[in-house]
Amino acid sequence: MAIGGAEAGAAVARIIERREVQGPTLATAVWAAAQLAATLPTTTVTDLLRHADPAIRADACHCARPSPVVINGLIELLGDLNAGVHGAAACALGHMGRAEALPVLMRMLEKPRPSRL
Repeated sequence: MAIGGAEAGAAVARIIERREVQGPTLATAVWAAAQLAATLPTTTVTDLLRHADPAIRADACHCARPSPVVINGLIELLGDLNAGVHGAAACALGHMGRAEALPVLMRMLEKPRPSRL
């Protein structure tokens, strides 16, 4: 049985917002928030989009909701050197209907996929 739902997402969002988790545990909490589609405050998402850990930046993209400051942060991440981060930013912007994501999304679609043989 898996834990999920709105209450679980809200609980994870609270512990992240209150900064009750740090270090490697923060990465796990942000991953869980992304999996649960948790809604994080704009300031929290913005801070996470600027985090030094690329895994946290990528997962924060999945928690992003449309707002001018978040959209600007996601646009900045389109130039991130980490492929997972700029891909996640492009996907988030694409879900928001932002045209800035198109070049990165097109490149992602053009990449050959590994064989499954």
